[in-house]
Amino acid sequence: MNRSLRFPIALLGLLILVFVAADAQISQVVLRVSVPVVSQNQPLPVSVEFTPSGRVERVLFKYRSFGEMEFSEQEMLLAGNSATLTLSAQFVLPPYIEYYIHVELADGTTETYPLRNADTSPLKATIRPVDPKSLEVRVLSPEQGETVSAEDLVIAVSLFYASDAVNRRGTKLYLNGVDVTSQAIFSDDVLLYSPANFPRPLNLGVQFLRIQLYDTNGNLYHTVESNFNLSTATALAAEETRFRVGIDGTVEARNEDVGASKNTFLRGQLRANGSFRSLAFGSSIFLTNEEKDYRQPQNRLLGYGDLGFFKIQVGDAFPKYPSYVMSGKRIRGVTANLFLKFFNLDMSFGETTRAIDGTVLRDTTYADASNAEARPENTVLKSGLTYSLFTPGIYSRSIIAVRPSFGSSENFQLGFTYMKSKDDKGSIRYGVSPQENMVVGSDILVAFDNQRFRLDGQASLSLTNKNISKGSFTDADYDLIAGKHDPTLTPAERKDRQQQADDIKKLADVGGKFITINEYLFPLNPVGTGLPGLAYEGALTLNYFNNFIRAQYYKRGAAYLSFGNEFLQADIKGLALSDRIRMFQNRALLGISYEQREDNTGQTKPATTNYDNLTTSLTVFPGLNLPSFTIGYGLLTRKSDASPTDSLEKLFVADDKTNRISLQMNYDFQAGARHSLSLGMSLSDKKDNTFNKRDQKYNSFSGSLTTVYSIPLQTTVSFSTDLTESSQLSNLPTTPAVTELKITAISLNAQYSLMDGKLRLVSLLSTAMGDFNRTLAQAAVDYTFTRNFGLVAQYDFIQNSGFKDDSIASLILRYNF
Repeated sequence: MNRSLRFPIALLGLLILVFVAADAQISQVVLRVSVPVVSQNQPLPVSVEFTPSGRVERVLFKYRSFGEMEFSEQEMLLAGNSATLTLSAQFVLPPYIEYYIHVELADGTTETYPLRNADTSPLKATIRPVDPKSLEVRVLSPEQGETVSAEDLVIAVSLFYASDAVNRRGTKLYLNGVDVTSQAIFSDDVLLYSPANFPRPLNLGVQFLRIQLYDTNGNLYHTVESNFNLSTATALAAEETRFRVGIDGTVEARNEDVGASKNTFLRGQLRANGSFRSLAFGSSIFLTNEEKDYRQPQNRLLGYGDLGFFKIQVGDAFPKYPSYVMSGKRIRGVTANLFLKFFNLDMSFGETTRAIDGTVLRDTTYADASNAEARPENTVLKSGLTYSLFTPGIYSRSIIAVRPSFGSSENFQLGFTYMKSKDDKGSIRYGVSPQENMVVGSDILVAFDNQRFRLDGQASLSLTNKNISKGSFTDADYDLIAGKHDPTLTPAERKDRQQQADDIKKLADVGGKFITINEYLFPLNPVGTGLPGLAYEGALTLNYFNNFIRAQYYKRGAAYLSFGNEFLQADIKGLALSDRIRMFQNRALLGISYEQREDNTGQTKPATTNYDNLTTSLTVFPGLNLPSFTIGYGLLTRKSDASPTDSLEKLFVADDKTNRISLQMNYDFQAGARHSLSLGMSLSDKKDNTFNKRDQKYNSFSGSLTTVYSIPLQTTVSFSTDLTESSQLSNLPTTPAVTELKITAISLNAQYSLMDGKLRLVSLLSTAMGDFNRTLAQAAVDYTFTRNFGLVAQYDFIQNSGFKDDSIASLILRYNF
């Protein structure tokens, strides 16, 4: 047998073995999640495709970097049966990002993907580390992909950051494969080359640049490649004044026969992007007949203009502010960013939720006023002693955020943030407890040595009012609080109380301009014991000697809350240390992380719980034509000081350990066709040492094989697995009750192109077996009539176990110019 085929065939055999032996999971809502393998500090695109009958309302992408215990979240852009998001490059760090999908459905229920234990056994996206040697060379001009005129072309390469092991004068410069080093000159640490000074002509179009560094012994140290486009000054001047615009859109009609209901859905999406001189502009519009006044907005509207130093977005935007203030929050309104480097200003205002009125359930007439006083909170006066009981609705919530900052963030930036969010009391009739929130904060960045040394910090203070329906205290209320009218007071004491009341009123007059002040405001003293309203963190990053070291300390008070990031955990403090070690010329990455944290920061609970998390991983990139893999081990412990015999403290008892083992492998190879193989395994074993005995085991396996044939055919075979065992103490203390969930899922997707790619046939067959049974069959025809016009017809049939089968037919029209 050909040796080159032995390894791929052995891997295929392993896939088949795992495939036959494993039980799997499948989601009733999520059809597939696509997260590619990217290099560090590159944007990470994420897409989620849903089953046609999913009825998805909102999608959150929850993620965390290596070694972190907490998940951050961003809302995904939902359009039809798919949701997309691009994670910013700053969060994309090796060896991997852990993530899961949180889905909110139209009926009020939620689901995660993975289906079970998503937060304890999340999915992993492998991140390739960047060779640090690449950072030692900077192509100052032209930039990667830049278009320059032949008359003005000057190639400038900076070796300022090159290692002492590099012989700078021994650097070689190649242009389109030709060594032009002898024609270049050195100016300090910059290598300069001007082709116009030499007779060798250059053709217009793409030019390829290669820089080779050599060490002091004359050995090749590192190679950096770049490319740029060459044009003429006349053509560039004409292009600069040219008005350019591109538009593409889709229209979809879909008929669903799902369960006991039949529905028709109409959706349209239009995207436009253009430029004129230094102005870039565009818009994105998604419209659907699912837009209803009893749901949060389903339509998505956005228009933007960008001058480089100034950008404005109108519509549904996701502005970026310090994470303790706002993260992943969609705002329908206006977001603007001014970037002058020495001074910058970010500003957003608009609406985060729209008003949805409550529903009246029934009317109740009370016998007298005393009985009426004891009525439920969710009632409203109808007439006399008759009140209407209702299901509370949702108030419209406005938000405004402003952040001036100083510095470009390359070496320094100091920012100050103010955020105010408030429910509109008059937006609905049937509602309970409108709220208000204010956050002020500051953040700082100090970095040098090309950000190899980086210090980040942020601190925020929050105030929240849980019920502003009655407004702020009146002067009479402050007199009552000060005890001004106490009949037992002497004249001197009454005068003193009057002074106290006046002082409180003065403070309230100032504070009332920012937030409603009444008995529902908390915390009353945000910087009191335990700093309940304060949240702060500091992080130090060092990137030296093939080590990427990070140390972070954080604390968030028990009452800290921001409506811009409502899922941020409060009442917690901790210390996290991590190191990622590059080895064997960046072909291996060893990661180790330890985090210790505890709650009860203000001693407001009967007991304190301590968490310890140890995470290790080894990622190996052997080279071309060989598989890359990541193996990881983690140990999570949780223990509280609560007494199991105390009637109150026993509710806070915790003493458990969770061992986690994971393996992820990716392999691209050639064996008769081009194949891309991915295998994953995650094992988790939790031991509960308390009287509850809530042990849990979770084993997950997944894999996919995508094949691109020499004929216009592409196939993907995939599987995912889920085996969960949960135990809990039964009526007999020595006999824990064990429950199991087993599901097996298999999926086959095929695409075949005809008529020079104009006609594309797509099919999908996905089946689930075990404790949940379902089969999805999908067939689609995609035909491109012209370069700008195409049509897709799709039919889905879902065979359900125990209830009616479902069917969905859809027609999608595409247009672009």
